[in-house]
Amino acid sequence: MRIAVVNFSGNVGKSTLSRQLLEPRIPGCKRFTVETINSDEKKDDDIEPISAQEFSELNEYLLSLPSYIVDIGSSNIEGVMEIMKQYRGSHNDFDYFVVPVLMEEKIQRDCISTINDLLKMGVPGSKIKVILNRFDLKKRLKVENVFAPIFAFQSDLKEPKKFWANKNAVVYESDAFARAKALNKSIAELANDPTDYRAMLASISLEEVQKREEVTKVLMAQRIAMSTQDNLDDVFKLAFKK
Repeated sequence: MRIAVVNFSGNVGKSTLSRQLLEPRIPGCKRFTVETINSDEKKDDDIEPISAQEFSELNEYLLSLPSYIVDIGSSNIEGVMEIMKQYRGSHNDFDYFVVPVLMEEKIQRDCISTINDLLKMGVPGSKIKVILNRFDLKKRLKVENVFAPIFAFQSDLKEPKKFWANKNAVVYESDAFARAKALNKSIAELANDPTDYRAMLASISLEEVQKREEVTKVLMAQRIAMSTQDNLDDVFKLAFKK
C-alpha cells in the first residue's frame, strides 16, 4: 500500500496518524516526511525530513518500493503538488491520499481546499480518504454535526470525484498518544507488549521510588494504549477494507 498524508493545515496530526495509524498496519512499509528543515511540525518525529525540492528524487526511489507512507507537511504541500503536476501521472504512484481533519471550522475549510486541489490534479475521489481526527468525546457532540461541512461537500460531489469520509472513522482524542511519545514507543508497541508490568511493580520495594514511578508510567501507558489501539484498528479497517 502506497499512501500520501496531506492537508494544507498544519498540526492536524499527519505525523501522528502516519506513525500510529498507518505504519503499524502496513507490513514492510517505509515512512518518509517532506517538510521544511527546522519546522516545528516535525521536530519530534523520528524520521529525518526532506524538503519539497528533494521530492522528485524521493519519487524516483519510491518507484522501487512496494509500500510506503509519505507525510507531506503543510508548508511543503503546494511545492510537492507543483512537482507532481510537472511529472504528469506521478499521483498514480500513490494508492491513497489520506487527509486528516480536526473539529475546527478553519481546518475543515483547508481540508476541503486540499481535496479540491487533489481532484483538480486528477486524483480520483476513491483514492482520497478523510480521517476525522482528535474527536473529543467529552464534548458530547455528534460527529455528523461537527463535521457537517465535510459531509455536505462529499454529498455534493458525483463519481468519480466523490471522496471517502465516514462518520464512524473517527480517531478519538486520547492521552495514549502523548504517553507513547514520551516513552518513544508506538501505540501498537505498548498495546502488544507482553510484559506484566503489574507483577513487575509488585516485585519492586517501596524504597525504590524512581523505579516504581517508571514502571507505573509504562503500565498506565499500556492500559490506555490498548483502548486506543482498538480505536485505530477500527478506523483502519473502515478506511482500507478490501
